[in-house]
Amino acid sequence: MSWSARICREAVGYARIGWPVAPGACAIGRPRRWQWLINPDARTPTPACSCGDRDCPAPAAHPIDQNPQPLTDPDAVRAVWAAPDPPNIMLSCGTGFNVIEVGGQVAAETEKILAAWRLNPAIALTATPVVQRLLFVAPGPPVPLPAAARYLGAGNWVPAPPSSRGPAGEDRWFWPYDTRWRQLPPAGEVAEAVTLADQQVRRVHDGAISI
Repeated sequence: MSWSARICREAVGYARIGWPVAPGACAIGRPRRWQWLINPDARTPTPACSCGDRDCPAPAAHPIDQNPQPLTDPDAVRAVWAAPDPPNIMLSCGTGFNVIEVGGQVAAETEKILAAWRLNPAIALTATPVVQRLLFVAPGPPVPLPAAARYLGAGNWVPAPPSSRGPAGEDRWFWPYDTRWRQLPPAGEVAEAVTLADQQVRRVHDGAISI
């Protein structure tokens, strides 16, 4: 299946489970499939963004419009993404989910802790200049987080797989695809794992322990 067919199928799928979507900016440059990175702090190529801003803070990972209209009707979504050159997919936080964004080694340690606790939030691994995990949690008020993470709620948008970042690869689901239909964990539980992971990484950097 071609990438354009896959991204149209996924955009419609998100709408069908009630996750609002909007057309996202695209990457300029030769696309490639995601390559797993051994080093969580490794840098990947930064794509040029179709928005034209050479200093775009989120290349190929923001809505095309400044005030995007969320789409939830599958037919309306299909009409947008069935184009020969479809846009990337952006998901609207605050309706079916919120997101805790965490990057680098803290992200890798958070995954280990969540796995040990048998918590299975939907996780998107995004191919950005710094490897990031988007931890999907149940909607709710912001929760305390370490500096290595941030909470994204209503008014925020996140890229959805299989959006392309051109030379930086594709967004992809890191844990099983069907987790999106399960009950998402409370933000507080995932925030606790992120905080523990941050403390672990700090101790490693201070030389107190080794991973």
